[in-house]
Amino acid sequence: MPRILDAAYLSALSLTLPYWIWRSAKTGKYRQGWSERFLGAKPAVDPTRPRVWIHAVSLGEVVLARQMVDVLSSSRPDLQLLVSTSTDSGLQVASERIKNAVSFRAPLDFSWAVERVTDHIAPSLIILTELELWPHLLLTARERNVPVCVINARVSRRSYRGYRRWKKVLAPALEAVRWWGAQTDEYADRLRDLVSHPDTVQVTGSIKYEGSLRDRHDPAVDRMARLLSIESNDAVWVAGSTLGPEESVVIDVYRSLLRRHPELKLLLVPRHPERFDEVARLLDQTGIPYARRSRLQPGESALAKVILVDSVGELAQVWGLASVGFVGGSLTGARGGQSMIEPAGFGVPCCFGPSTSNFKSTVEQLLAVDGAKVVTSSRDLEETVGNWFDEPSAARSCGQRARSFIESQQGALQKTMRGVEPFLPRLTRPVRAAS
Repeated sequence: MPRILDAAYLSALSLTLPYWIWRSAKTGKYRQGWSERFLGAKPAVDPTRPRVWIHAVSLGEVVLARQMVDVLSSSRPDLQLLVSTSTDSGLQVASERIKNAVSFRAPLDFSWAVERVTDHIAPSLIILTELELWPHLLLTARERNVPVCVINARVSRRSYRGYRRWKKVLAPALEAVRWWGAQTDEYADRLRDLVSHPDTVQVTGSIKYEGSLRDRHDPAVDRMARLLSIESNDAVWVAGSTLGPEESVVIDVYRSLLRRHPELKLLLVPRHPERFDEVARLLDQTGIPYARRSRLQPGESALAKVILVDSVGELAQVWGLASVGFVGGSLTGARGGQSMIEPAGFGVPCCFGPSTSNFKSTVEQLLAVDGAKVVTSSRDLEETVGNWFDEPSAARSCGQRARSFIESQQGALQKTMRGVEPFLPRLTRPVRAAS
């Protein structure tokens, strides 16, 4: 199987190489780390300590990894923790914010790269987030008798159909996974149908809810408020994790809303860093006075009412400033949406488009308690956001219902740790937590 997979990967890469070159030239992505991707990185390891390798694909999964690292470094300070990510933004945030782990770039799923990294790290346990089931990684873990746990697992209907089609082929690789922590009963049922040992699948809930109850007076939020010159009584619309052409829609709606709410402020946060300049050019064309967060210094007043938040890893603090929110990646195309959990945790009344398959369960439950709204067009977006600013008490009630739902979802991290603990290396000597 490894040789067949390698050949298939190389063929696919050869066929799509012109696209990746074009995309790299256009966006600036994929220009770094090719050696680590193709040959495998060699992160710094401590040979005197057992090691746990946590793989977090991109920015969203890094949040999960950080929570696992925090718990593991506290309960098992004898372990060395390593976190791999597949994206530049994920690696940047992991390096900056996960202090108790070594961060490195994950290899592509070529046999030689995966084997090189695995043999270098020699992990006692591999923890995968969501459902990153790369065959070579799993087969390598199985051959070396390294247990694998999958946490916060989710299996969309589309993914399930694909995995089921290749069920017999994937069976040897899936044998490496000793424990699955599924977000919902629906995902757990799909996993039980795919694996040979259904009893290894448990429902834990989603770790993404964990730690998502947020305080608007958190010091990090206060610092962001001072930097952006946001006062507690300001009317602030945050459009977060937007993808093109959602920024154009948001800007048009904002200009229309200014007629009714001339003091309204807009904080616009594109999802991908490579689009920051593109969105800036879009704002230039509209003639709207705006400021870029990257060019603001502490103590400098942001006089513009529109701020382009062109930074990585600060969306959580920005949500803490929102009176009303729009979650992007949802209004145009079949993109599956971005997380509405953080704004809900702040009690922000939020709306999003109809494309939210990546957060199907969260959306269904938020809508069931009237803690969010779905908008299907620019006109619908304007009406929903405008109504919330027209009726602040109704907006606050919606946000409170969203926050109450988040409160009801706590506990997934504890359940996940109970599932993972049996596969951690044995504690052979007493250790004292770092002070």
